[in-house]
Amino acid sequence: MSDMSIVSIDLMEYEKGALRIDGSIQCDIPEEQFLIRVNGASADFQYESRYAQIGQGDTVEKDRRAFFLELSADHLEKWNEIRFVLGKEGAGEQKMTVLADCYQARLHSSLKNSYWCFADYMVTWVKDSGLLICRAGKAARIKQELKLLKEIGTASCGSRKMFAIRCLYWLAFPFYSRKNIWITFDKLYKGGDCGEYFYRYMADRNPKRGRNAAGRNGSSKNTGDSGHVAAGKPDGICPVYVLKKDAPDFERLKREGYHPSVYRSMGQRLSYLYAKMVFGTHSGVNSFCGFNNWEIRFVQDRLRAVNTCIQHGLSVQDLRVDSNRVVNNNKRYYCASHCEVENLSKPEYGYGKDVLRLTGIPRYDGLVNRDRRQILISPTWRSYIAMPSVMGSSRPYNPEFKNTDYYKIYESLVKNQRLAQTAKDTGYQVIYLLHPVISAQREDFCPGEGIRVVSALDTDYEKILTESSLMVTDYSGIQFDFAYMRKPVVYYHPPALPPHYGDGGFAYDTQGFGEICTGEDELVELLCAYMQEGCTLKECYRARQDDFFAWDDRENCRRIYEDALDYQRRRP
Repeated sequence: MSDMSIVSIDLMEYEKGALRIDGSIQCDIPEEQFLIRVNGASADFQYESRYAQIGQGDTVEKDRRAFFLELSADHLEKWNEIRFVLGKEGAGEQKMTVLADCYQARLHSSLKNSYWCFADYMVTWVKDSGLLICRAGKAARIKQELKLLKEIGTASCGSRKMFAIRCLYWLAFPFYSRKNIWITFDKLYKGGDCGEYFYRYMADRNPKRGRNAAGRNGSSKNTGDSGHVAAGKPDGICPVYVLKKDAPDFERLKREGYHPSVYRSMGQRLSYLYAKMVFGTHSGVNSFCGFNNWEIRFVQDRLRAVNTCIQHGLSVQDLRVDSNRVVNNNKRYYCASHCEVENLSKPEYGYGKDVLRLTGIPRYDGLVNRDRRQILISPTWRSYIAMPSVMGSSRPYNPEFKNTDYYKIYESLVKNQRLAQTAKDTGYQVIYLLHPVISAQREDFCPGEGIRVVSALDTDYEKILTESSLMVTDYSGIQFDFAYMRKPVVYYHPPALPPHYGDGGFAYDTQGFGEICTGEDELVELLCAYMQEGCTLKECYRARQDDFFAWDDRENCRRIYEDALDYQRRRP
């Protein structure tokens, strides 16, 4: 990975009559020694400040410089060869090895016959490392497809299963190609987040395609105060919500008249290959849409969907690693606050001004204050306290969890006698909500009388947030959901538990929605005072909440939907 002769292709796309290639090289290569040659001539390209890395796991190489090359289709010849070289103009040159292992790169290094088509052209590998762009008619494309199918079906790096899926893709073309499929998802093993809210909105706008006519109306999700979405002529969109079949929310959605798509079923995978838009809540869109990082290489040239981000937690932290532009090539990134736009506008993310949209996020449409005198304790997780993730499944029990500072600090808090007694005296219920990543650790906690420990996997977020009176958190993203309802937030920042994300521009001391406590006694003292005063929001923090949010009308799904529809209609 440290070889200076490696150039990484991170993304290829064709838009507005131009082919754009985003890539990266090592930072210690002098700028004047990296050259791109198109048909032997030196091509103009630009360096940019976007975050760049190649590899996965322990082999990630982060110290890289990003660049991009744009070629107008009008100026392409019949045959165009692109080479990446080290050297100086007019002096000796060394050809660089081209690596492509990102699904947005369209080609993959492990498949010598992989190809990608745009306009009248086809992109393939040059045998000794480089790209060939040539005009290709139907016959040439069929020939290249057959070569790739043979490699997928017979080569040691191939897959018979993926060979079958690719063949099925072509057989399904007459049935799927004209559908306007819009896909979204959440955690796969649990719904109730932005993906489900937006799916419901799409399905209710397009009832013949998204839900049964006899389905239940008036659900609290996605309806805000009015209990319905705007009526009107359907837009011809086929909404798809991806969820595991054994997820409890799968049957719930079916009972309510909706049609979630079974994760990794053949129909679900085909819908992704033919999708026009994807509304992602997490990074790694391909894995959430049915193809893991190994499988996607066999079909990534077929992807046509425009990726957008509707978020899980708000983007106020340092998220350059998994939220920069080339990871999913988001064409729309929907935000709830100007603070997010300011953070994501940094050069390291690489987004243009038209990508970041202040619309609000879908799940906020269901956040209506229904206070039932509850104190909610809801800290975020840390990577070192959880077991490794398994795609589409909740994390297993960690036998070492009880030895962590995280456990000891929150176990002490939920056993605090003064907190429990004050809650009892003032008529409040205290609930400690475990983050989904550590929900398997619920039985490790032994709370005091009147304090409950609940798992996020068994909890309706909308219900618990709307019914709570005050939230205690450290850095959890649901603090913003709570503040959206203009309710008090208190921060607990013990020195032993620093945040696991870097600062992205949200300053808790000047922009936070409540007091910051660093010790248990200080926190309990403050919580008792709040309960004794009816958990009234202080005016100074209400002003911060008002300043943070761009919208508070619970029309976020509508704004996102209409903006995406407008983008799709304007797209060439």
